Amino acid sequence: MGIKVTVVVTCYRRWIYLPLAIKSIRAQSRQPDEVIVVKSPEVKLPEGSIKVIDDDSPHLGRKITEAVEEAMGDVIMFLDDDDEFTANKVFIVSKLFDNISELTYVHNSISCITSSGMEVRKVRHYFKIPPYVKPCTQVNQQVMFNLSNDGEFSRWLWAGAAFNASSISIRREALMNVKHYVNQISVVSDAILYYSAALNGGLALLIPERLTRYRVHEGNVSRGQLATFNNYVESMRMLLNRVIHDYAVVCEMVKGSRFEKYACMEKGMYAAVARIFNGHGELSLRNLNTRMLKYYLVALLPHQLRSIIVRRWYEASLNPFT
Repeated sequence: MGIKVTVVVTCYRRWIYLPLAIKSIRAQSRQPDEVIVVKSPEVKLPEGSIKVIDDDSPHLGRKITEAVEEAMGDVIMFLDDDDEFTANKVFIVSKLFDNISELTYVHNSISCITSSGMEVRKVRHYFKIPPYVKPCTQVNQQVMFNLSNDGEFSRWLWAGAAFNASSISIRREALMNVKHYVNQISVVSDAILYYSAALNGGLALLIPERLTRYRVHEGNVSRGQLATFNNYVESMRMLLNRVIHDYAVVCEMVKGSRFEKYACMEKGMYAAVARIFNGHGELSLRNLNTRMLKYYLVALLPHQLRSIIVRRWYEASLNPFT
């Protein structure tokens, strides 16, 4: 008998794309064994074979924890409310878990789509500006590695293995073991999923199949509020503060493990980016590396020069497909 799969959809007052996300689940060639939607109470769903958890909390980790505790699946596949699965996602990923008993974590590639659902192969700026501080590389062939291997864990961390929760499938037990920490997460769900898998151990598999349709639209939290430049700056300040909080949680979760240095390094990078927007904040030299260096140097620039760079990021966010 094969593994059981639970798809968890998280939604917070951003309901406009939710029906499309659910439609993509119902169109699966291999139906998941369970679908759980965690949403704000005012969001109404059509009746059907979906478990619904009403939760008005803006904290993503709390929604994930509630769903994982409720889930009956051996494997959890996550889907953000504005993304979609391709029709063979559940079939392909479930077969991998069926065939590889030690598999803990699977990350699939993405196709970017517009708000209307049109696929766009090239998104020139979107993944090159904060809050994206690591490359979002897509693999050309399957890559499997042992999560206990420091070098491989780090290599693929920096190459995008922890990017986008809608691309991540993970053993439920890996999350149950650290649910206290997951519950504290505000926005950075993808990173804590990767670190949770690492603490659990086993194998990770990165696959080139584009099984997730990642929607780029004005409501993306990662783009900030784009009405005006000042709105953008203020919203990014608030977002980065939440991100730093989340990485502090991850650092605490992996404290004393071989993964602590990587979590602290990521937290340091986001602190440097936050200083670019804020103009203040402590910059730590601990775990400084070449990946962090460019943000560290920009953070030390005078206000006028930092503002020029931030305005370029703002203009790129306005036109992600150009």
